[in-house]
Amino acid sequence: MRFLLADPYNVIEFAERGVHEPNMATYVAFETMPGAFLHLFVLGVAMGSVLGAFGWQRRQKPETVRRQEPPPRSRTFIGFENGT
Repeated sequence: MRFLLADPYNVIEFAERGVHEPNMATYVAFETMPGAFLHLFVLGVAMGSVLGAFGWQRRQKPETVRRQEPPPRSRTFIGFENGT
C-alpha cells in the first residue's frame, strides 16, 4: 500500500478529483479493488474458455469409443449347482 500511496500519479489523481474519502489510502483501496475483481473475472472467463476449447478438441468421439463387453454370466447359481 505504501507504494500506491507514494505513486505520483495516484497523488495527482487524488488531488484533482477532490474526492470525498477521508484519506488517500481509502480512495486507493476503493479504486483498486473493483479493478482487481474485474481483472480476476475476465481472466477466469478467458481461461475457462481456453480450457473448454481444449477439452472440446480432446474429447472422445462416439465412434472412437470402444464399447466394453460385459463379463460372461455364470450358469451356476449359489445353492443351485447344475440346474437342480
